Amino acid sequence: MTKKYLVSLLTASGKTKNIIVEAVSCNQADELASQQFPSYEISRITCDEKDIRYFSTVKEMRKHK
Repeated sequence: MTKKYLVSLLTASGKTKNIIVEAVSCNQADELASQQFPSYEISRITCDEKDIRYFSTVKEMRKHK
């Protein structure tokens, strides 16, 4: 069964990016994020629902500015 994971990515220049991926495990979420963004370093992966909801809410608020 797949779960949503929040993956925090970091570039060599210090820029950050957060994405949500659906995966079976944390390791698979790591692989999916690495495939999508090969030049980024993964700094954090979480499946905590509160973190995912917070990220989604902030992202929606930024769209409506």
